[in-house]
Formats: sequence, C-alpha cells, structure tokens
Amino acid sequence: VNTRILEVIKHIQTLSKSNVNPKHKIVLNKKLNKIKETFNVIKNDEPVNLYWTGGFDSTFLLCHYLIDLKRIVRPIYITAHIDNKKGDDYYRRNRKQEVSAINRILWLLKKKFPEVDKRILPVKLVEDIEIPNEYLVAFNKLNLFDRAINQYVYLAYYAYSEQIPIMIGTVGIIGEGTGKDLPSDRWGIYLRQHLTKNTKNEYLAKDTPVLKYLIFPLAYLSKRKIYDIAKHGNYHTILKETWSCWFPLENGTPCKDCPMCQERIITHPNKYFAV
Repeated sequence: VNTRILEVIKHIQTLSKSNVNPKHKIVLNKKLNKIKETFNVIKNDEPVNLYWTGGFDSTFLLCHYLIDLKRIVRPIYITAHIDNKKGDDYYRRNRKQEVSAINRILWLLKKKFPEVDKRILPVKLVEDIEIPNEYLVAFNKLNLFDRAINQYVYLAYYAYSEQIPIMIGTVGIIGEGTGKDLPSDRWGIYLRQHLTKNTKNEYLAKDTPVLKYLIFPLAYLSKRKIYDIAKHGNYHTILKETWSCWFPLENGTPCKDCPMCQERIITHPNKYFAV
C-alpha cells in the first residue's frame, strides 16, 4: 500500500472522528472500509474490535489477538438488555458475574503478560441500542430465531450502525469437535451455508447485509481446539477464570444446567461477585 493511500485513510479517519453530521459519518466510514477492502490494508497498529463478555470464547479471542498476533484490541461490552424482556426465561441475569470476570481477567492478563497493557484499549461500554424497525424487519426475514428479542440482532445492528467490523466469539460453526460444537439450530445452519473468507482471512456473511459487519474468527474451531491453542500460548489459565453460566444461582454460583454450563469443557469458577 503506497504512502498516498495511507494518507487518504488517515484523513478520512480524522474526519469521521470529528464533530460531523451522523449521516456524513456513516458515508465516510463506508468510503474508508471500501478503500481498506480494495487495497487489503492490514496494519498491526490498527485496532481490532471484539465483543467481549468475559466468557470462554471471547476471552480466547482477546488473548489470541493480544498475545499470539500482537494486535491492538478494542473490547466492547454490551450492558444494554439485549436477550429478552425482564421476567422472561432468557432475560440476562449474569451481568455481575461477567463484569467481575472481565475485571479479574484484565488484572491477570496484565500481570502475566505485561506487554499487552499497551495493546489493549479501555473496554467500551454500550449502554443502549435502539434498532430501527426496517433493520429489525430485514433481520427477522432470515427466520433464524424463535425469540422476538435475541442478542444477535442487537450485536449485528450495533456493528452495522457503527460501520465497523466486530469479532464475535461464536465457536464451532463449521466442523471440528463433538456434535455439541456443530449447532443444528437455524442460526448455526445459516452461518455454515453463508460464511465466506475475505481478503483479510476473516469469515463473514458478506451476502447478508444485516450481518455483514460481524466477523467470525472461530468458525472452524471447537472449544477443545481453542483450549489447545491457548495451552500452546500459555494463556490457558486465563480461560479458567472466564464465566459462562447464563443463570447463576442466588448465591452467585453457576447453575450447571443452562446450555452454557453444559458446553463448558473446563472447570467453571465457583463464584464471582460484582467489583
């Protein structure tokens, strides 16, 4: 990539961060992404965005990009209610445990791998996501979920609205591992049929506009394979501090019954409290 192209990219980035009309910002980001895609611009000093929950899959991605690939990472944590309405079966009940896990993992990461401190950006908190009706209609036409409110529509829309690629820790979509690592639900089947690799060696559903900014780096990996990679990189002990349970008990311990507890392949932390 020649110097002039990099100068244009830097200029557009500066404009998009300035106090401009939101509609103009979207246009600028679209132009920036188009230039990067056309010239296959991959720079190690350019942050990668990651949805991080303190869970096994997303924490592996955090460690892998920070430690193995030595990339700058911008973790994004969604505090908004994105799973279901309060009182419903799938209403999110593990925020305290997720936040505690995130804080503990950050402390352990920087203690064991001091060099990552300069590569991990502050965790970006997203407290509210309003989905326009036209986007929701387009997403629901895919008929991927039974629940009217689902985390993936929120995650997909936030990335779409910001016009930035964001990695998501969905594991085992395509092969490797046990049957549990190969989802038979409509979401898993759809992704197996539509994920393609781009010029940056990333897996995404480019032919599906509502999903096009979600990146699936773990598409060909099982949880077992992920843990083997972590052991090779000597950060598998960090994964032991991750939190998976959707519905922790009143005393803060994992329920051991939800799908996330059932899919856990390593010992689950016994308890986390908000910090």
